[in-house]
Amino acid sequence: MRKYFVIVFLISFASLFFLVGCTTPPSQTLTPEIASEVIEARDWGITQANLEGKMVPINAVWTA
Repeated sequence: MRKYFVIVFLISFASLFFLVGCTTPPSQTLTPEIASEVIEARDWGITQANLEGKMVPINAVWTA
């Protein structure tokens, strides 16, 4: 009878371990900081394009 309880306990413990491990972690939305060199390069690019006659708005959306 004691062996039966040990087996039930081990199965219950293993099930709990897997249930806890399978939960989704809390979502973290981190906003990366943009280096000042990147912002300066963007502004320089906009300025150069505007000097060449290609009008680029200063609030244009940029992607990497």
